[in-house]
This record gives sequence, structure tokens and C-alpha cells, in this order.
Amino acid sequence: MWLEKLDEAETMRSGFQDLAARGLMTHEELRSKLERLEETRAVAERELETLRRKRERVERLEQDKESLLDSYAKMAPEALEALSAEERNRLYRMLRLRVVVNPDRSIEVSGALVPGFTPTETVLRYQLGMDAGDRVLRRRAVTPEDTRNPWQTVSSKQVYENPWISVREDRVVRPDGEPGIYGVVHYKNIAVGVLAIEDDHVYLVGQYRYPLEMYSWEIPEGGCPEGEEPLSAARRELWEETGLRAARWRKLGEAYLSNSVADEYAVWFLATGLVPGEGRPEGTEKLSVRRVPLREARAMALDGTITDALSLVAITSYALKHPDGA
Repeated sequence: MWLEKLDEAETMRSGFQDLAARGLMTHEELRSKLERLEETRAVAERELETLRRKRERVERLEQDKESLLDSYAKMAPEALEALSAEERNRLYRMLRLRVVVNPDRSIEVSGALVPGFTPTETVLRYQLGMDAGDRVLRRRAVTPEDTRNPWQTVSSKQVYENPWISVREDRVVRPDGEPGIYGVVHYKNIAVGVLAIEDDHVYLVGQYRYPLEMYSWEIPEGGCPEGEEPLSAARRELWEETGLRAARWRKLGEAYLSNSVADEYAVWFLATGLVPGEGRPEGTEKLSVRRVPLREARAMALDGTITDALSLVAITSYALKHPDGA
């Protein structure tokens, strides 16, 4: 495409110069058109140079991977076994490989060199005879350089806002040095969830979720506006959605629910000592309330009946800590 634009620009330049020579275009018009053509040419040349660099990088990575894999495949099991744990780990990191230790004490290695670039996957098996203590591959310590922000923000503009969210678009320099854009959704409320437990049972709330166009079973949850304590919001949401009030509260965890595009932060609580009452759902909520055994809620989380992220992390993390129930 960019080569075509360069050819087109050259053709148009000759045409404009011919028109000017025949008196059908003023010198001012010619100068203006030639300046715009020069801008187009400069953009096309930059894009072509970027594509060329990317192609060269991909070709080098493919050559490097094939060379490394070839060397790796030729290594006798004894030679691999002779490598120190640090040397093996360094080799695995260079190849960006997934390493699995099998029951027969062999290891299976597969993967691609660069995330997002998928050449033909190669699977290699070696009989290493590693002792049990060496089966877990140790990872190097994370350094401050590893956690440094690799993104550069060039500019930022807000493109949408309502009482609950705002959306901005940033022009950025990506970690690979290339220009790009990044859309970020800012949530004005903290998401709060309540795991209401009673006699090895948990309360779930069912409602139709408009964005997904589907019905969803979830723990009681809602939004905590700025200036309100999450625990206070959790008490309110539990009462509004189920009518329950709790004598005892404990914070269980916190998480970011979609950190590649949004900053939505969530906190969830354990509520016990439950007292029933009359709920008061908001006008946007048409709710059903179920009291189910914890094991059933865990099964619903594992079989895909429950798909809400906050509910999944709350139920499964609690189940891991309390395998025999409350």
C-alpha cells in the first residue's frame, strides 16, 4: 500500500508540474500541492521503514529460534543434565518455552520465541533423570528494571464520560518503540461484593445483565462511590439486594477486574451472623435470590454457570481456603 502511495505521489507531482508549465495552475497552487505531496511521501517512507525494521526483526527472531532449537535438540540428555539449574532456566527463558515435567521424569518443552509471533511449534522430549528437588524450575528474582514502566504517554484526551465511567484515549510510545494508541476506561466507583455465608450455604443473586444480554448468577455486589467506605457500601448492597443484615464482617480480598483496558478496582467481604429482612432493589435491578450449599456454588463457578468475575474470585478463593465448608 505504501509503495503504491509513493508511486502515486510521483505521478501526481509530474502531473502538477505539467499543468503549471502549461499555465493551467498558478505557482502558488503548485507549491501548495507539492508540499502536501511531500508530506504524503514522508509518511509513506516512514511507514515503509517501520515495516522493513519489523520484517528484519521477525526474520532475526525466527533464525535465532531455529538456531537455538537446533542446538537444544542436539544436546544429549547427559549434557542437559549437566547444566546447572540457572543455566537451564536461562536457556528456557531465551526460548520463551513452556516446560512441563511428566510423570515418567521426562520434560516436555514447547512454545514460541516471542509472544504474539507463532512460528511452527516444536515439541521436544528428553529423559533427564532429574531428582525430585530439581523438578521445579526456579525463576530469577524480579529486578526494579523488570517492573519499570515501558510505556510513554505522548498525549491524552477524554472521549466520553457519564456519572459512572469516563473513557480516555492516549497516544503512546509502545514498549517496542512504535507509536500507538491506548483506550482506558476509568471507573468512578469501587466494586464491592459480599459472600454471605450461613450454615455452609451462600446467598446468590440472579439478574439480567444488559451489556452481556444474558442472565447472570452472582454474589450480592454493587458500587461504592467516592467518599464512601467499601464496607459501608457492602452492607448497603447486601441489604438492598437480599434484605439480609450481618452481625460480622471480614474483608476477604481485592482485585482489578479487567486491567488491560480498565482500572476497575474491587473489594469483597465475608458476611456472617445473617438476619433476614425485606430488601429494596434499585430501579435498574430485577432480582432473584437463592440460598445454595457452598459446594453447589463452587460447582456453579467451576462449570461456567457463574461467569461474573467478582463472584468467581470470591467463591473459588473462599472454597480453596475452606475445602470442608465454612
